[in-house]
Amino acid sequence: MKKIITLIIAVIIICAAGFILRPLPFDDTFDYIVIGYVETGIDSNGNPTHFSNDYRFAPEDSEFHQIKTILQNYSYHVSLATFFSGGAISQKGTPTYSFTLGFPDGRVVTLIKSQHVLIDSKAYSVGYFGSAKAAALANELKAVLGIDRQIQDCYG
Repeated sequence: MKKIITLIIAVIIICAAGFILRPLPFDDTFDYIVIGYVETGIDSNGNPTHFSNDYRFAPEDSEFHQIKTILQNYSYHVSLATFFSGGAISQKGTPTYSFTLGFPDGRVVTLIKSQHVLIDSKAYSVGYFGSAKAAALANELKAVLGIDRQIQDCYG
């Protein structure tokens, strides 16, 4: 009986790990992309800085296809933050940034200086170890948008 209980617990743990670690694609079935970008920081004189801009791309725009390709190259997965963050995740260090991508179906994806991404107010992880994947995604989006400041891994 003890072996059966151990086996059942092992199967539950394996299934839970498979659910949590399974990569989920950023959906690429959208007709347009709306991006709001905000970056705040402190300049070399200790003064606060702020940069923001809004972007909208339709299928006839080259940026639309570039962003779609970028999103196809990244995935996210369920993490403990999905269950326990309550839709609130924090940024580490300065400068901070956020991308908010709005899609026609009403979904909202928010990428901030963190290893997490908010999708419809639920936190998921981008990549599996640290935030290097999230920073790489942010830098690729910034390159398409023509924003020249580079984003560092939030732990670096």
